[in-house]
Amino acid sequence: QDQYTTAWNQLFGAAVITGSVFTWIATLKGLPHFAGGNQQIILRAVLLNGVLGWGTAVWLRPMSLRG
Repeated sequence: QDQYTTAWNQLFGAAVITGSVFTWIATLKGLPHFAGGNQQIILRAVLLNGVLGWGTAVWLRPMSLRG
């Protein structure tokens, strides 16, 4: 089950957070959606957010209160 938790955190970090930043936050800041189609920026953001999701899963695992 821990493998699925790690995969879910990576998916959440890579897809959901990146998508929300490239749409909602860009709209609030007056920037073009999805970085104006710049694939290098999109790939960099997806990889960075996926790594942050993985790191969250790794660091939260030892702190879990499961018996």
